[in-house]
Amino acid sequence: MVKCTFHENFDAKGQCCLCHDYFCDSCLHEQDLLTFCQRHLAAYQNQKWIALKSLVSTAEKPEAGVALYELKERLWSERKILCYIETKYELSEVEDIIESHVTLYVDGDHYSQLKGEYV
Repeated sequence: MVKCTFHENFDAKGQCCLCHDYFCDSCLHEQDLLTFCQRHLAAYQNQKWIALKSLVSTAEKPEAGVALYELKERLWSERKILCYIETKYELSEVEDIIESHVTLYVDGDHYSQLKGEYV
């Protein structure tokens, strides 16, 4: 079992959606259906978040969604740019499949820079 980043004797309940570290129940906070560590909850609440990239993927063709998650991970691990992914599910009216509408949000301080690189 994965342990809490701050409390090695406690099992992790989940991950912060911004830094991906694991945290126990007392360290993890929820807002807007997202989970955060204490440090990044404040960052989430105090930032203006802008959609950088949105796409649609399906269970049959998940590559686009996977690529967006990989981009999010690179932005954090290589550049420490705060960003998170929001996924909404819809039943396609054209095909009888569930579509994942995946959106990568970045903090407003980095949006202009990243827009030129990734949009």
